[in-house]
Amino acid sequence: MAQITYPITWNTFYDDMNLLTEKIVNYKPDLLVPVLDGGTVPAHYIAKAIKAYAIASIGIERIGDVRTLYKDILFDISGLDLLIIEDSLKTGLGPLMAKEKFEKRGAKVKIASLYITPDCAPFVDYYGKIMDVLPDLPWKNTVDRDKQGQ
Repeated sequence: MAQITYPITWNTFYDDMNLLTEKIVNYKPDLLVPVLDGGTVPAHYIAKAIKAYAIASIGIERIGDVRTLYKDILFDISGLDLLIIEDSLKTGLGPLMAKEKFEKRGAKVKIASLYITPDCAPFVDYYGKIMDVLPDLPWKNTVDRDKQGQ
């Protein structure tokens, strides 16, 4: 069975990012932590919106149900407020695993994602929209952009 896709445009992305940044605007993390690759575009937008420019990306690998960090923060994060950023979360297990690891290292950690499924809502601190079907994002869009006229 083919997976249903829900493509969005860059304009929709910007509108939805405004929903997310309105929720984050009063939070001033010491470090933005985008998850590669999906979290990098939202992290750029969030950084500009809240004027927080310290960024250290992480990489999360999924093998079956196990999540591991393949790219970690390599400096002392004890006492820092971190904001882990993703574009969309179906289960949220990757950022949740990273949060637990960073908290063991003495950081205070929150999670933000532009789009989440209802299953993620209990442990995501900031989100743009809750959706049953996650969208196909413009930078990951599988639809031929030439046919979209963009």
